[in-house]
Amino acid sequence: MANGELSDRELKVSSWWVTHKTLLHRIFIGFLVVFCVVVWVGSLIRWVALGLDWRNYRAVLLSLASAPTPIAAIRQQRLPVDLLVESAAFVPAGGTRRYDFVATIRNPNERWLVQNMTVAFSAGGREYPVEQTFFILPQSIAAVTSFNVQVLSSSVALSEVVPVIKNIQWKRVDAKTTWRDVRFGVDDLQHGLLTREKDGKPTAPKTFVSATITNQSPYDFWSVRVPILLYDTGGKLIAANVQNMAEVRSFEERQLNVQFPYVVNNIARVDVLPSVNIFDFANYIAQQEKGGQLP
Repeated sequence: MANGELSDRELKVSSWWVTHKTLLHRIFIGFLVVFCVVVWVGSLIRWVALGLDWRNYRAVLLSLASAPTPIAAIRQQRLPVDLLVESAAFVPAGGTRRYDFVATIRNPNERWLVQNMTVAFSAGGREYPVEQTFFILPQSIAAVTSFNVQVLSSSVALSEVVPVIKNIQWKRVDAKTTWRDVRFGVDDLQHGLLTREKDGKPTAPKTFVSATITNQSPYDFWSVRVPILLYDTGGKLIAANVQNMAEVRSFEERQLNVQFPYVVNNIARVDVLPSVNIFDFANYIAQQEKGGQLP
């Protein structure tokens, strides 16, 4: 109050505090005692239980310390799965004992790239190595070809042809790598027989394949490899060819026109497989001309 006297409310609060001060102190001390007792009793029970179960606890610790970590098994699980040979054949190339070798090999791994590999062809008890090396992107197919190979064996059945994959260089691919952004479209695919005239006379007919190939990726490439595979009605690989396209720009359309040196009969399916190794940075035009960002 203004004259220094206490109000009724202040008098009541002060009187309550004076009369209950000792009781409040005892309650607080009692709470601390109960809390300490609970903590000590709980700790005592825990230590007793630990002492009773010490043998089991020690056995668990010893087993954890002595058990070998299956590092070899873990590494084995993380290794790439073997490549799959989907088809392989010798296709007669027109000359005596000369054949075109063709094989389609699938990489079933999602995070492993075949950066480099060599292939030989086993036929008639002999191996015929391929000078060129090949790559296979994750979950992709590579067409391995070698043309006009002279086979030394006098009789080679197509069923005897076995591709032998050697010197595989694997590379693990980061999950964030945008290699799926590199894709090509194949449209207006046609095939048939082509006959031309020379000196007023028709030449021997040849099988042709034509298509429109579009680079649907945002990158420019110095070179794109385009295998062309022909299959018969039974699904057997009967002919193959390869074209290399130079300086393929982003979203550019290219006309593909391929002539086979002979007539291929009974064509039921044509596969055109444009491919480029996106991890070969030297094949990016932007890398050398613009300093552009690569995937």
